[in-house]
Amino acid sequence: VRARLFRRDFRSNKWDSLEERFGTTVTSLQQEISSAQSLKRIRLLRLMERFSGDVEEVRKFLQNVEERDHDVNADSRACRRERREELKSKYATQLAALTQAGINVDCPCTLWQLEKNQGDVNKVIEKMSHRREKKEKLAELDTKYASQIAQLEADGIKIKNKRRLAHLLEKADGQVDVVKQLISEWKEKKGQHREYRHRHRNISPGGTTAQETHGAASCWRKRHEFSSDDIENLKRLRSAGVYGHPMKILAMYHECNESIELTKARKDHEREMRNQQREERSLGSTLLAEAQTGYITIDSREDWPRDIEQVYLDGNNMMFVVNSLRRLCLNRAGKKTER
Repeated sequence: VRARLFRRDFRSNKWDSLEERFGTTVTSLQQEISSAQSLKRIRLLRLMERFSGDVEEVRKFLQNVEERDHDVNADSRACRRERREELKSKYATQLAALTQAGINVDCPCTLWQLEKNQGDVNKVIEKMSHRREKKEKLAELDTKYASQIAQLEADGIKIKNKRRLAHLLEKADGQVDVVKQLISEWKEKKGQHREYRHRHRNISPGGTTAQETHGAASCWRKRHEFSSDDIENLKRLRSAGVYGHPMKILAMYHECNESIELTKARKDHEREMRNQQREERSLGSTLLAEAQTGYITIDSREDWPRDIEQVYLDGNNMMFVVNSLRRLCLNRAGKKTER
């Protein structure tokens, strides 16, 4: 905090000193050069300091900046113009169809909509008509509730989006008191959301201290904090060859009466069980694939004599049948195969 306050004090003192040295010169430059009017005053003061108060050098620098910005803007305008001409030649037939449909093709957004929808005239007509309907609806609401909007503005209700006021008045059937209540509820919800966001970003809102906010926000992290004994036990377990999630390893270590040998044996046993289960799953998937392949082969009857429709397996000839067919018959029709 002290460092930040010191830097702020230093900047303010420097601003005052630069204003005393070059204030009048900067004011005359702003009146003389148009590009200097768009720049911040502190930047002009720093330019004067950079060129040691040489007005001619600052004037040349500002003129170069103005010419460069003019060239960039001219190039961008030329590129946009060329792009529009390309799109007009590309979608000439579509533009003619849109003109017949009553769409203003001189608007640049029409060309962008054609490019976006890959020349689909119906989609462009639908979107442009929807936009026109929205504008007409908004104009109708503005004229309908002009007096209510003026009354709300006179009462101190300030909303940047004027369409929001019109929609609220339409929702409240033109009742100003209901609109005020809706706006107050909306602002209250917005304040609660802002407070929640501040609380979870470790930024202390009004009425709470930074320590309380940090404690509320880091309650999840405290569950994963380790003591010095836990860290030492983890080091010993790692050196003994026990790896895995630290919390799970510590829980297993305490369940084994804090014995490293028992923990290592249990970890190895669990690893073997996982490997065995993995092998069983892979073997089961292989057997299932073989059974499905055998079923498809049997069902298609490609290599069977055409006059044979059914085959019964007993204990003797079942030994000479393929494994997939034997498993299929024994699992799904054991009694028939034994017959």
